[in-house]
Amino acid sequence: SNTVVEDTTHPAFKIGTGSAGIFRNIVIHDCIFRNFNAVCCIQLMRPTMKETPDRVIENVRMSNIIAKNCKYLVDITQVDVAEPIIRNISLENIRLEGVKRVSRIVGYAGAPIENITLKGITFGAQVLTPENPLIKMEYVNRLTISGWNVEGEYNPLISLKNCKEVLVDRLMSSQKAPLLKVEGKDSERIVLNTGCLASAPEATEAGADMPENALMPKAVNPEYSFAQGDTQVMAGSPFVGKLQVLNRGVE
Repeated sequence: SNTVVEDTTHPAFKIGTGSAGIFRNIVIHDCIFRNFNAVCCIQLMRPTMKETPDRVIENVRMSNIIAKNCKYLVDITQVDVAEPIIRNISLENIRLEGVKRVSRIVGYAGAPIENITLKGITFGAQVLTPENPLIKMEYVNRLTISGWNVEGEYNPLISLKNCKEVLVDRLMSSQKAPLLKVEGKDSERIVLNTGCLASAPEATEAGADMPENALMPKAVNPEYSFAQGDTQVMAGSPFVGKLQVLNRGVE
């Protein structure tokens, strides 16, 4: 905490590459990073090295970071390690400037990366070429992307392949290309907030191998209004109300 990291070809924070053991309950917060590689890098590789019975990286939280002249936000990968576990990773309230490379979070079938939160991220001063996505994710289960503010054009903004239980919410981006590309036969329960749909009419691009109904909602330009309910709610008490929803689209 309260640390400046600068002038290195390495990530500002990294777990790996060998990671022969358990890494758990790690918190990084209120830091400034300047002139470096990735903000956060987690790699579970080198299967031939002597290792403990379990290879686990979990419960890592990074928050309140200013990152200037960085290569990319995150690189989380696992390669050829038997029964790897990477889960419960949170990056919140981070501002980046000068991103040059595609971020990635990549698991594999049978060993997905789980419980990832990327919240309150600002990408400013674009350097990355627009034909690339800002971030690629593959075999990630239970993913939340929320409160992003993005400058520049990407194609698409976020690429998802074989991901499950994904919520993309409150994306602020002026780009005209799709915000989200979804592909892979194992894709399931991917939800794009309707506010994102309203800001980009062609917000999603679906791959031919994506299962039907994996991407939600299909509703177009829904409107909602508060109809009836309690105006004051005591702490710890439930809220009871009615909401009226009108779909101006086709489904």
